[in-house]
Amino acid sequence: MALDTNSLTRLSLHEAALERHVGLATVRSQLASLLRKTGTTRQGQLIALLARASVA
Repeated sequence: MALDTNSLTRLSLHEAALERHVGLATVRSQLASLLRKTGTTRQGQLIALLARASVA
């Protein structure tokens, strides 16, 4: 299960890992993959992009 918008906006990466019962490295890897695939470089940019996409 990949990171979701809710996890990105309300939880730290550590908290997201604990909630999903995966390691912190897994969450970091998934975030890095999302950043790469969306052409963003920061978590805030990714959240803004996902927010725009959910409105459209």
